[in-house]
Amino acid sequence: MPLTKIDVTQPYQEISWLVPDLIPQGHPTIVAALPGAGKTTVVAALAWVMSSSEEDRMFLDRPVPGGATIYVNYDSPTGDGRSLRYLLAQLQVADPSGRMNLIHILEPDKETYGLGDPELAQIKTLALEQGVKLIVLDAFMTCFPEINANKLSEAMGPLTALRELATETGAAVVIIDHLPKPQAGEKVGARGVMGSIGKSAQARAVHILDLVKPEDADGRHLIRWRVDKMTFGPVPKPFAVECLHQDGGLLLTVGTVDEVLKETRTAKALQLMHRALIEAGEEWTARKDLVELARSEAALGATAAKQALDTLLAKLGSKVEQHTLSKAGGPLVYRLLP
Repeated sequence: MPLTKIDVTQPYQEISWLVPDLIPQGHPTIVAALPGAGKTTVVAALAWVMSSSEEDRMFLDRPVPGGATIYVNYDSPTGDGRSLRYLLAQLQVADPSGRMNLIHILEPDKETYGLGDPELAQIKTLALEQGVKLIVLDAFMTCFPEINANKLSEAMGPLTALRELATETGAAVVIIDHLPKPQAGEKVGARGVMGSIGKSAQARAVHILDLVKPEDADGRHLIRWRVDKMTFGPVPKPFAVECLHQDGGLLLTVGTVDEVLKETRTAKALQLMHRALIEAGEEWTARKDLVELARSEAALGATAAKQALDTLLAKLGSKVEQHTLSKAGGPLVYRLLP
């Protein structure tokens, strides 16, 4: 195939975004995480927001266009889209404005192994017919099981085909992928997406998701989101996504990692200090001991620990008694009133 000389004096098409600063339209994007971290949850939430009949559609505090989604489910096919429909049903409870008919779920039948040219052609046809703006492939290794994803020569073929699919349909193609299991002392995602670096090279954006351990998040469902690559703009700062499960519904909220985790640590500190006062009974508990408890057990800094204690004392109000000891420095002590 001959090379084409590009006339750089001519205007070029501006980059359009499905999700501003995160997912470009008409290009492949990789969303990778360890199993169970929430990849499918966040992508399903995006599809649901896009299906909303409301004009002001927001995903992770970013405006997104309305439109249809094709979700290609090779990761857990059951023949009825059960796993994805379960998530969509929860999202619908929290936000009834979404429309199920704008989300097209495709699963392989028993005779289909992997995603080949016929299946890609089927996806392309459906995308053009329905004006689809988002195509999701879940997941790369199950869509292309016959390739060795560690070899650049084998990984490039599927990624090239997906890049062409994005170009020809104008849709954002989101590829759900996996991360290598961290080695001892290694942070999640330190080595990037599983397999050849050629996968990330072909994608225009790469996102790494990491589930915060429940014990570090006071039982909350928190996901750290890090942008590992962004071709068309600056790399955004890491942020946190919280999955709120309430009354059968599912809602996603967003904040900075530090703010969300500090909020979680503060809540833990309040519980620990309150419990310490309860267990002390009629005995006095020194302020410095309560502050140290918040620092050591809830991982708060000195200032944040003192602020958390003051918050607890304000909440307890007349239920707590304060006393200044006659020792040097006049240390403060507290106890709960019966």
